[in-house]
Amino acid sequence: MPAFEFYIASRLTPALGFRVVLVKDKARAREVAENILRESPAYIGVEVRQASKFLFALGSLARPAPPAHAPQAPVSATLERLADPGI
Repeated sequence: MPAFEFYIASRLTPALGFRVVLVKDKARAREVAENILRESPAYIGVEVRQASKFLFALGSLARPAPPAHAPQAPVSATLERLADPGI
């Protein structure tokens, strides 16, 4: 079973708590994170990682969704614009 790392934010201390839990998959890790938040009213956020790679976060540690990918001009068009002395 893979190990998931849980970083826990609390109202009581500025330092994050830390737990390692062995569960079968990311879905079960999410359940564990939700349970951690319910353990104490002082727990305000949980970040979950696997092998130090960020997976997701809940509560105060949740990150906003990345913006939708905006189409960008091709690099050649950007270089031409930069080379234009009228800019």
